[in-house]
Amino acid sequence: MWRMRELSVPIVLRQRDAEALAPPNSFIAADSFATPLKLAKYLQQLAANRTEYLKYFEWRKVFWVPSAASVQQDAFCRLCKRLHSPVNKKIRYIDVVSWWLGDGRCIKNFADTLL
Repeated sequence: MWRMRELSVPIVLRQRDAEALAPPNSFIAADSFATPLKLAKYLQQLAANRTEYLKYFEWRKVFWVPSAASVQQDAFCRLCKRLHSPVNKKIRYIDVVSWWLGDGRCIKNFADTLL
């Protein structure tokens, strides 16, 4: 999502996944279109209509996009703070895959349905 700093509109496979990461109306979700051809036609229409294209950047009036450097610096500061903080609680994971994925499920051949 670093491209959010540029004047480009990300195209994501699933709207549900992007909604947790990006501001509303800041991306195009492929699964919102019945076929790849309909997505392609929409993109062509969008490219020809500056007013509609610029609507995808309205979120910039409300949200701020940090630079990669500031995010990286913040991450190192948080890591350093945690490394120098006493450990009060030990956590043990029996099944790392379940912990990492939670209740998320892969949809077999999902991308193929869009191609």
